[in-house]
Amino acid sequence: MSDFLPLQSSYEGSRAAFHTLIINRIYHEDNLFAQRSYVLLAVHAFLMTAFTVLLTGQKPERTLVFAIPVTIFGAFLGIFQAAYGRQTGRAIGFWREYVRAVEEIWQIPFDHLQYDFYAHAMAETPFGVMSKRGEGQEALYQLFKRVPYFTSITSTVGLLFPAGLAFFWAVSLGYVLHQITTTYWFPIAVSSFLVVIEVVALRPSLAAAQMSRATTDSKSGWGCVASEPFHASDRHS
Repeated sequence: MSDFLPLQSSYEGSRAAFHTLIINRIYHEDNLFAQRSYVLLAVHAFLMTAFTVLLTGQKPERTLVFAIPVTIFGAFLGIFQAAYGRQTGRAIGFWREYVRAVEEIWQIPFDHLQYDFYAHAMAETPFGVMSKRGEGQEALYQLFKRVPYFTSITSTVGLLFPAGLAFFWAVSLGYVLHQITTTYWFPIAVSSFLVVIEVVALRPSLAAAQMSRATTDSKSGWGCVASEPFHASDRHS
Protein backbone atom coordinates (compact mmCIF):
# COMPACT_ATOMS: atom_id res chain seq x y z
CA MET A 1 0.00 0.00 0.00
CA SER A 2 2.94 2.36 0.49
CA ASP A 3 3.48 2.58 -3.30
CA PHE A 4 -0.20 3.08 -4.09
CA LEU A 5 -0.37 6.36 -6.01
CA PRO A 6 -3.84 7.61 -5.00
CA LEU A 7 -2.95 7.21 -1.32
CA GLN A 8 0.46 8.93 -1.60
CA SER A 9 0.29 11.55 -4.30
CA SER A 10 -1.02 15.02 -3.61
CA TYR A 11 -2.27 15.29 -7.20
CA GLU A 12 -6.04 15.55 -6.96
CA GLY A 13 -6.60 13.89 -10.32
CA SER A 14 -5.35 10.52 -9.07
CA ARG A 15 -7.63 10.71 -6.04
CA ALA A 16 -10.60 11.59 -8.22
CA ALA A 17 -9.87 8.62 -10.49
CA PHE A 18 -9.60 6.29 -7.49
CA HIS A 19 -12.86 7.61 -6.04
CA THR A 20 -14.60 7.20 -9.40
CA LEU A 21 -13.33 3.64 -9.63
CA ILE A 22 -15.01 2.73 -6.34
CA ILE A 23 -18.26 4.50 -7.26
CA ASN A 24 -18.34 2.64 -10.58
CA ARG A 25 -17.87 -0.64 -8.69
CA ILE A 26 -20.96 0.16 -6.60
CA TYR A 27 -23.01 0.97 -9.71
CA HIS A 28 -21.76 -2.24 -11.32
CA GLU A 29 -22.89 -4.38 -8.39
CA ASP A 30 -26.24 -2.55 -8.25
CA ASN A 31 -26.87 -3.14 -11.96
CA LEU A 32 -25.99 -6.83 -11.72
CA PHE A 33 -28.28 -7.22 -8.74
CA ALA A 34 -31.15 -5.49 -10.55
CA GLN A 35 -30.77 -7.55 -13.72
CA ARG A 36 -30.65 -10.86 -11.86
CA SER A 37 -33.63 -9.89 -9.70
CA TYR A 38 -35.71 -9.06 -12.79
CA VAL A 39 -34.90 -12.42 -14.39
CA LEU A 40 -35.63 -14.48 -11.29
CA LEU A 41 -38.86 -12.62 -10.56
CA ALA A 42 -39.97 -13.22 -14.15
CA VAL A 43 -39.31 -16.94 -13.69
CA HIS A 44 -41.41 -16.92 -10.52
CA ALA A 45 -44.23 -15.21 -12.39
CA PHE A 46 -44.10 -17.93 -15.06
CA LEU A 47 -44.14 -20.66 -12.40
CA MET A 48 -47.13 -19.10 -10.64
CA THR A 49 -49.02 -18.95 -13.93
CA ALA A 50 -48.29 -22.62 -14.62
CA PHE A 51 -49.24 -23.54 -11.05
CA THR A 52 -52.57 -21.71 -11.34
CA VAL A 53 -53.38 -23.43 -14.64
CA LEU A 54 -52.62 -26.83 -13.15
CA LEU A 55 -54.88 -26.23 -10.15
CA THR A 56 -57.83 -24.67 -11.99
CA GLY A 57 -57.94 -26.94 -15.03
CA GLN A 58 -61.00 -28.92 -16.05
CA LYS A 59 -59.54 -32.11 -14.57
CA PRO A 60 -57.21 -31.04 -11.74
CA GLU A 61 -56.94 -34.61 -10.44
CA ARG A 62 -54.86 -35.39 -13.54
CA THR A 63 -52.71 -32.25 -13.42
CA LEU A 64 -51.94 -32.04 -9.69
CA VAL A 65 -49.03 -34.44 -10.09
CA PHE A 66 -47.35 -32.01 -12.49
CA ALA A 67 -47.71 -29.24 -9.90
CA ILE A 68 -45.30 -31.04 -7.56
CA PRO A 69 -42.10 -30.35 -9.59
CA VAL A 70 -43.30 -26.79 -10.19
CA THR A 71 -43.60 -26.06 -6.47
CA ILE A 72 -40.32 -27.81 -5.62
CA PHE A 73 -38.46 -25.86 -8.30
CA GLY A 74 -40.06 -22.58 -7.15
CA ALA A 75 -39.11 -23.23 -3.52
CA PHE A 76 -35.46 -23.97 -4.28
CA LEU A 77 -35.32 -21.05 -6.73
CA GLY A 78 -36.58 -18.72 -4.01
CA ILE A 79 -34.03 -20.09 -1.54
CA PHE A 80 -31.23 -19.65 -4.07
CA GLN A 81 -32.33 -16.13 -4.93
CA ALA A 82 -32.53 -15.11 -1.26
CA ALA A 83 -29.12 -16.61 -0.45
CA TYR A 84 -27.56 -14.93 -3.47
CA GLY A 85 -29.28 -11.64 -2.59
CA ARG A 86 -27.70 -11.75 0.86
CA GLN A 87 -24.24 -12.20 -0.66
CA THR A 88 -24.84 -9.40 -3.15
CA GLY A 89 -25.95 -7.12 -0.32
CA ARG A 90 -22.73 -7.85 1.55
CA ALA A 91 -20.67 -7.02 -1.55
CA ILE A 92 -22.50 -3.73 -2.11
CA GLY A 93 -22.20 -2.91 1.58
CA PHE A 94 -18.44 -3.52 1.47
CA TRP A 95 -17.88 -1.04 -1.36
CA ARG A 96 -20.18 1.54 0.23
CA GLU A 97 -18.26 1.38 3.49
CA TYR A 98 -15.01 1.62 1.54
CA VAL A 99 -16.08 4.72 -0.37
CA ARG A 100 -17.35 6.27 2.83
CA ALA A 101 -13.96 5.82 4.48
CA VAL A 102 -12.18 7.29 1.44
CA GLU A 103 -14.47 10.31 1.39
CA GLU A 104 -14.08 10.88 5.12
CA ILE A 105 -10.26 10.88 4.90
CA TRP A 106 -9.92 12.84 1.68
CA GLN A 107 -12.83 15.17 2.58
CA ILE A 108 -14.80 14.45 -0.58
CA PRO A 109 -18.33 15.82 0.02
CA PHE A 110 -20.29 13.25 -1.94
CA ASP A 111 -21.77 9.83 -1.11
CA HIS A 112 -21.19 9.72 2.65
CA LEU A 113 -23.21 12.91 3.15
CA GLN A 114 -26.36 11.03 2.21
CA TYR A 115 -25.54 8.37 4.80
CA ASP A 116 -25.17 11.10 7.42
CA PHE A 117 -28.55 12.55 6.45
CA TYR A 118 -30.23 9.13 6.70
CA ALA A 119 -28.65 8.53 10.12
CA HIS A 120 -29.00 11.97 11.73
CA ALA A 121 -31.35 13.96 9.44
CA MET A 122 -28.51 16.45 8.96
CA ALA A 123 -25.55 16.65 6.61
CA GLU A 124 -23.00 19.44 6.38
CA THR A 125 -22.08 20.21 2.77
CA PRO A 126 -19.63 22.81 1.39
CA PHE A 127 -22.65 24.85 0.30
CA GLY A 128 -24.72 24.68 3.45
CA VAL A 129 -26.35 22.31 5.92
CA MET A 130 -29.02 19.89 4.75
CA SER A 131 -31.45 19.16 7.59
CA LYS A 132 -35.01 18.05 8.25
CA ARG A 133 -37.87 20.42 7.56
CA GLY A 134 -39.86 19.97 10.77
CA GLU A 135 -38.92 19.53 14.42
CA GLY A 136 -41.03 16.40 14.82
CA GLN A 137 -39.38 14.54 11.97
CA GLU A 138 -36.84 11.79 12.51
CA ALA A 139 -34.03 10.39 10.41
CA LEU A 140 -34.71 7.37 8.23
CA TYR A 141 -32.50 5.00 10.23
CA GLN A 142 -34.06 6.23 13.48
CA LEU A 143 -37.48 5.04 12.30
CA PHE A 144 -36.31 1.48 11.64
CA LYS A 145 -33.73 0.82 14.34
CA ARG A 146 -35.05 -2.67 15.12
CA VAL A 147 -35.94 -3.58 11.52
CA PRO A 148 -33.00 -2.35 9.40
CA TYR A 149 -34.15 -4.37 6.36
CA PHE A 150 -36.71 -1.70 5.56
CA THR A 151 -33.92 0.82 4.92
CA SER A 152 -32.14 -1.44 2.43
CA ILE A 153 -33.52 -2.06 -1.04
CA THR A 154 -31.01 -4.85 -1.57
CA SER A 155 -32.11 -6.68 1.57
CA THR A 156 -35.81 -6.19 0.86
CA VAL A 157 -35.84 -7.15 -2.82
CA GLY A 158 -32.94 -9.58 -2.71
CA LEU A 159 -33.66 -11.37 0.59
CA LEU A 160 -37.09 -10.86 2.14
CA PHE A 161 -39.18 -11.08 -1.02
CA PRO A 162 -37.59 -14.27 -2.44
CA ALA A 163 -37.63 -15.84 1.04
CA GLY A 164 -41.36 -15.17 1.15
CA LEU A 165 -41.73 -16.76 -2.29
CA ALA A 166 -39.84 -19.85 -1.13
CA PHE A 167 -42.17 -20.14 1.86
CA PHE A 168 -45.19 -19.75 -0.46
CA TRP A 169 -43.97 -22.58 -2.68
CA ALA A 170 -43.33 -24.82 0.34
CA VAL A 171 -46.89 -24.28 1.55
CA SER A 172 -48.24 -24.81 -1.97
CA LEU A 173 -46.39 -28.10 -2.19
CA GLY A 174 -48.02 -29.20 1.06
CA TYR A 175 -51.42 -28.27 -0.33
CA VAL A 176 -50.84 -30.28 -3.51
CA LEU A 177 -49.64 -33.31 -1.57
CA HIS A 178 -52.66 -33.06 0.70
CA GLN A 179 -54.99 -33.07 -2.31
CA ILE A 180 -53.27 -36.14 -3.71
CA THR A 181 -52.74 -38.21 -0.54
CA THR A 182 -55.71 -36.87 1.53
CA THR A 183 -53.43 -36.98 4.58
CA TYR A 184 -52.00 -34.21 6.73
CA TRP A 185 -48.79 -35.53 8.31
CA PHE A 186 -46.93 -36.19 5.05
CA PRO A 187 -47.65 -32.76 3.42
CA ILE A 188 -46.80 -30.99 6.68
CA ALA A 189 -43.55 -32.95 6.99
CA VAL A 190 -42.48 -32.16 3.41
CA SER A 191 -43.37 -28.46 3.72
CA SER A 192 -41.57 -28.22 7.07
CA PHE A 193 -38.50 -29.85 5.55
CA LEU A 194 -38.34 -27.19 2.83
CA VAL A 195 -38.81 -24.43 5.40
CA VAL A 196 -35.94 -25.85 7.48
CA ILE A 197 -33.72 -25.89 4.40
CA GLU A 198 -34.64 -22.25 3.79
CA VAL A 199 -33.85 -21.25 7.37
CA VAL A 200 -30.48 -23.02 7.26
CA ALA A 201 -29.57 -21.51 3.89
CA LEU A 202 -30.52 -17.97 4.94
CA ARG A 203 -29.02 -17.95 8.43
CA PRO A 204 -26.94 -14.80 9.04
CA SER A 205 -23.58 -16.51 8.69
CA LEU A 206 -21.83 -14.03 6.38
CA ALA A 207 -19.95 -11.10 7.87
CA ALA A 208 -21.18 -7.59 7.13
CA ALA A 209 -18.64 -4.94 6.18
CA GLN A 210 -17.96 -2.31 8.81
CA MET A 211 -15.20 0.28 8.81
CA SER A 212 -13.78 1.98 11.86
CA ARG A 213 -14.07 5.73 11.67
CA ALA A 214 -10.87 7.21 10.34
CA THR A 215 -9.18 10.54 10.98
CA THR A 216 -6.66 12.26 8.72
CA ASP A 217 -3.08 12.90 9.68
CA SER A 218 -2.39 16.44 8.45
CA LYS A 219 1.31 15.71 7.87
CA SER A 220 1.18 12.53 5.84
CA GLY A 221 -2.41 12.45 4.64
CA TRP A 222 -2.82 8.90 5.94
CA GLY A 223 -5.97 7.81 7.76
CA CYS A 224 -5.62 6.77 11.38
CA VAL A 225 -8.25 4.37 12.68
CA ALA A 226 -10.23 5.43 15.71
CA SER A 227 -12.50 3.36 17.91
CA GLU A 228 -15.91 4.64 16.76
CA PRO A 229 -17.41 2.38 14.07
CA PHE A 230 -19.60 3.30 11.13
CA HIS A 231 -23.17 2.11 10.87
CA ALA A 232 -23.75 -1.46 9.71
CA SER A 233 -23.25 -1.77 5.97
CA ASP A 234 -26.51 -3.56 5.23
CA ARG A 235 -28.33 -0.35 6.10
CA HIS A 236 -26.50 1.48 3.35
CA SER A 237 -27.22 -0.96 0.55
